[in-house]
Parts: sequence; structure tokens; C-alpha cells
Amino acid sequence: MQTMFAELEQRCLDTEFDTAFPATASFSKKERKGRGYWYFQGYGDGHRYSRYAGPADDPEIATRFERFLDLKMDLT
Repeated sequence: MQTMFAELEQRCLDTEFDTAFPATASFSKKERKGRGYWYFQGYGDGHRYSRYAGPADDPEIATRFERFLDLKMDLT
């Protein structure tokens, strides 16, 4: 039961991440005060936007970023 719940929770987090960061845009890493941060960049309503995604040293963000790249590779 715990394993099923953990998998469900992970899928919910992945779906939330995929909705917030569609595969039609890209991530970029920026340095601020000596620390790395991920930003999501895309186009919407005729202009470019940048949205904060999380710290570069967060393992959870790194895992989701890898999944994002895999998804994007599948689409091309």
C-alpha cells in the first residue's frame, strides 16, 4: 500500500511539473550570488518569459529536469 501511494504521489508531482513546464520550451541555468538556479524559458502571448524552477543543487529538481529532457527528446 505504501509503495502504491508513493508511486501515485510521484505521478501527481510529475504531472504538476509537466503542466507548469511544457516540453515546447526549455530550461536554462543562471548563477546568482554564487549559486545556480534553474529557470524555464518559453514564448507565450507573443513574448518571451522566464519562470523560476528551483535551485540547481536540489536532487528532486535534477530528477524532474532529466525526465523533462527525456520527454522532449521523445517529441522530436
